[in-house]
Amino acid sequence: MVPAASVRSNANCREPQAQSASICGRCIFHRFLHWNLLARTTITEIGFDERGRSQMVALNSAVVLIVEDEPLIRFNVLDVLEEVGHVALEAANADEAMVVLKGRQDVDILFTDVNMAGTMDGIQLAKRVRAMRPNIGIIITSGMVRLDPMALPANTAFLPKPYMHDALISTIDSLMT
Repeated sequence: MVPAASVRSNANCREPQAQSASICGRCIFHRFLHWNLLARTTITEIGFDERGRSQMVALNSAVVLIVEDEPLIRFNVLDVLEEVGHVALEAANADEAMVVLKGRQDVDILFTDVNMAGTMDGIQLAKRVRAMRPNIGIIITSGMVRLDPMALPANTAFLPKPYMHDALISTIDSLMT
């Protein structure tokens, strides 16, 4: 862990500046995350950005709505999906997700946690979304509940927590085909 006093932002980072800074904590995290994805993925291919740096590229770009009440998990998944080329939207609970879905007709994948605050949990959200949009891919995740993948409706997957990012990316790609 890098002490907060030694963490700073650079020009490419969204993290606010800290006093007496030397290293960008977000960039350290992203370097580790990027290496982790490169070491494990088989679904994505390697591309290059405008500066010639390698980057992950999703085979099928998707618009993914992430519904997760834990901000650190939500932000992490959002960053990972954007890094590989997906468009990532976020909601902290099912109620927010319904607002996003009503305003966006281009959502391809719903990625939802089961346990969260609000008027409905992730399973109820998935059922409501399936009724509204039968063609949307749904990924349900939980560290508390284990769902039988065979009992899930078509175009729905269960991803138990903790999951590897490459498993999430693979699941998104499989639901897009």
